[in-house]
Amino acid sequence: MITQSQVDKIKKAVERYNIFHGGESQATIIKIEGSKIYVKFEGTFCIACGADEYILDLKYELEDELNCPVKLCLMDLTKLEDYEAEAIFEIEFDKCY
Repeated sequence: MITQSQVDKIKKAVERYNIFHGGESQATIIKIEGSKIYVKFEGTFCIACGADEYILDLKYELEDELNCPVKLCLMDLTKLEDYEAEAIFEIEFDKCY
């Protein structure tokens, strides 16, 4: 289960992600449930970089902030033509450092 302190760290990681990715990609937390974080991404996503790279960047921000490994469970890129993507991340609490 995620503590309030961890929720605050998740929000901080998303805020930092949004600052650094500007208009190309913005992440919004849809919900946090158990150890899973559901995130919606919106933006133009630099095609040369690949939309999946933007999603992985948030994974790294989350790991840095939480000091825990974060697993990417699902990446949905089917709505890219509408400038949207979704992802589910899972915090691996048993491997925290």
